[in-house]
Amino acid sequence: MRVVPFLIDNLAALIAGGTEFSAMKSLVKDMQDSSFSGEEKRAKVIEDFCAIGYGIGGWVLNLLLELAVAWLKAK
Repeated sequence: MRVVPFLIDNLAALIAGGTEFSAMKSLVKDMQDSSFSGEEKRAKVIEDFCAIGYGIGGWVLNLLLELAVAWLKAK
């Protein structure tokens, strides 16, 4: 088991919940290979995450996004 993805999973679950972080990881994975710029990917992930109906906003949403990207890179 890799330590960094494990720690990121647990930190994100503690902050916002495991279901929400799983959804964010899935959205980030889906956008990873797209031809959009980084800012366009970020905007699309946030838009899709909010469309799913998760009521997380502000800094928690941004933190989840950054943790999902870090998790993907560390994996």
